[in-house]
Amino acid sequence: MNDPETMTPLDRKHALEKAGYTQSRFADEHGVNSMSICQLLQGKMISHRLMKAYAELIGKDYRKVFPEYFLDPNRRKRKPNKAY
Repeated sequence: MNDPETMTPLDRKHALEKAGYTQSRFADEHGVNSMSICQLLQGKMISHRLMKAYAELIGKDYRKVFPEYFLDPNRRKRKPNKAY
């Protein structure tokens, strides 16, 4: 990534720790399990609510914190529900 303000998954993990949080604490405060936060920090799970909450916690724009999501329009498309 060329923009020095964008964050990698490792940057996100370090910023959470620097803010005095563990993945478990952040998860508890937002009503999800810690695996969800792990996946969020790695960019594997998409949740606007959690992305915004995390970015607010560390004082950054969520588009800079999760650039891979905003640079790839296919990641933002909703997948249709399968009927079983």
